[in-house]
Amino acid sequence: MKIIKFKPNIKYRYQRKVLIKNLVLNIFIGIHNFEKRKKQKTRFNIEILTDPNINPSKKDISTILNYETIVNKINLIVKKKHHD
Repeated sequence: MKIIKFKPNIKYRYQRKVLIKNLVLNIFIGIHNFEKRKKQKTRFNIEILTDPNINPSKKDISTILNYETIVNKINLIVKKKHHD
């Protein structure tokens, strides 16, 4: 007779990742005078890791990460000033 020991039921915590790929924005960026006068296309690739202890819920919207909100906030940040 063989005795088999079962591992206790472990609750796995998966880390959720939000990816925003190839977000292209026209922004003022650069240190040279000609760069400061004209907007340039700038590509953003963003990876956001979420809290593994919070499970998304359809009933609680605060547990869900909204892509549109993130993109809008990035737009606000880059439009505020020139970036060197």
